[in-house]
Amino acid sequence: LLVVVAIISILAGLLLPGLKNAREKTRQIDCMQRLKQWGLAMSIYTDDYNDTFPLYTASGGQQYKWFLLLVYGGYIKWGDNSSGQCSKAVTLQDSIQFSYGMNTRIGWVKRGTLTYASEAALLADSYDFYLPNWPDPVYPDDYYTRYRHNGIATYLFVDGHLEARKRYVPLSPSLSATPESKHFWDGTD
Repeated sequence: LLVVVAIISILAGLLLPGLKNAREKTRQIDCMQRLKQWGLAMSIYTDDYNDTFPLYTASGGQQYKWFLLLVYGGYIKWGDNSSGQCSKAVTLQDSIQFSYGMNTRIGWVKRGTLTYASEAALLADSYDFYLPNWPDPVYPDDYYTRYRHNGIATYLFVDGHLEARKRYVPLSPSLSATPESKHFWDGTD
């Protein structure tokens, strides 16, 4: 009987980490799908407003934040758990306003002027509704990006494709030595 218990313990020890990783991968995929929904809503909004992205925020209060423009405009439903925030952010309670941030340099820009749409980030895992190109005072290397999924953050680019990136990609606009970061913030030359 002790041998059987020992074998079961060993098998459980081998399988449980794999189950934890699978659960985390599922959360990451769910997050990517939610981010994609926000990107599609943003694309429809941009089509309706003369090919211009919304400003990430404007003076005047809560009603002018980019994600609320999409919700109030009927571009996406929020609150029925079909979209909204990253489930991992809610679990970690690290979201101040919203768990996806918009690139501050893309706001109020015409989509057609972004010659490098496949390299310019539009939305990403963040701890607030914006993704500025200045350092986060608490986490200066992250630029408000949150690597919630086992050290991976999800990015939606202007052309609509998604990428899960580890922290190795330099996100500073002044660090343009690598092709991955050259057009990351503004999408132009």
